[in-house]
Amino acid sequence: MIGFLAVFGFVFALVFALMIYAKIFPESRKAIALIAVVIGFVTGLYEPAVAFILNIIPIAAIILVFIFFIVFVKKLFFPDLTDEEKAKGKKRDVWPAMVGMGVMLILINVFWDKISGYIGFSTVPGETILWLIGILITVMIIAIAYSVWGE
Repeated sequence: MIGFLAVFGFVFALVFALMIYAKIFPESRKAIALIAVVIGFVTGLYEPAVAFILNIIPIAAIILVFIFFIVFVKKLFFPDLTDEEKAKGKKRDVWPAMVGMGVMLILINVFWDKISGYIGFSTVPGETILWLIGILITVMIIAIAYSVWGE
C-alpha cells in the first residue's frame, strides 16, 4: 500500500503541476485534477511502474526541486508584464527576490550539514557551496541590474 500511495502521490503531483504550468484546460482545475488522479491511479496499480518509480523517486525529486527552483527564480526575476502594465509604467520589484536569495544563503549555511547527505554532497564542505551559490547570485544581481538599467 505504501508503494501505491507514494507512486500515486508522486505521479499525481507531477502531472497536475505540469498540466497547470502548460495551461491545459485553464478554465477548469477540476478537469486537470481528475486527469491527474486517473493517471496516478493507473500508474500506482501497475506493479512494474511502481517498482521503477520507487527506485527513481529520490533522484527525480532532487531534479524536480532544482527545476522548480529555476522556474521560480525566473518568474521572480523576470516577470511577464502585460501590455497594460507596461503602458502604465509598472516596473519590476526585485527587492523581494534579493531578500529571498539572502535568506536562502543563510538557510543553506545553517542546514548544510543536515541536507548534504540527502542530496549526495556530504563530502563537499558548506563553504564551497556557499561560494558557488554566492557567485551565481552575484551574476543574477548584475543581470537584473543590467536589465532594468533603462527603466
